[in-house]
Amino acid sequence: MAVMCTVSNCHYWGPGNKCDASSILIVSDALADEATDRFDAVQAVDAEPTPVDTCMATACKTFVKRDDPAITDDHITKRL
Repeated sequence: MAVMCTVSNCHYWGPGNKCDASSILIVSDALADEATDRFDAVQAVDAEPTPVDTCMATACKTFVKRDDPAITDDHITKRL
């Protein structure tokens, strides 16, 4: 399954607007506001489910700006 993303300055963004992250974490905006940038897919097993009513109430926690020195902090890899 392909995950599509149009955020072209993300480290995991790939041609055809595809996310090339090895895994992603999408959370509610409420959890995204609480969690640090280092809280990502690896920690998802510890996260409580957080229901939302619309897609606008969700956030991708896997985003890392291209060339950010913290790219490896989330332990997610870019698929080649």
